[in-house]
Amino acid sequence: RVHAEYVGHRRALRMIVILRNPTDRVLSWYGHIGAWRGHGNLSLDEFVHVSLRELRACAASHGLTTESDELWASPCRRLHPPLYDALTGGLYAPQIAEWLRWFPASQIALVTFGGYIKRTGEVLHDLAAFIGQGR
Repeated sequence: RVHAEYVGHRRALRMIVILRNPTDRVLSWYGHIGAWRGHGNLSLDEFVHVSLRELRACAASHGLTTESDELWASPCRRLHPPLYDALTGGLYAPQIAEWLRWFPASQIALVTFGGYIKRTGEVLHDLAAFIGQGR
């Protein structure tokens, strides 16, 4: 989708991707987005159980498993079970592989969330240079 929208600007595009520990990502998603989507009445265990049950059923209906790299780009993405985005959003490898089909690695900066928190100033300085705004 990004490729189609920015095809005319592809060489100038710079992508900054912040990677968070997948477990921390689920916990954060549960605390923020889960309650907003009306799932605040479920415990974290129930939330994860319901989400995995729905995700496994959808995956099976498309000949996939929850471990399949293809799950990230499958029709299951449109179902939006409670934790779908949190669960599949942490599957970084297939997402990055897809971006690398359209953009060279030199246009993609990968930043760990933990590294950003620990060294915010240094990371922002590096990212400014990456997008061409460094001094």
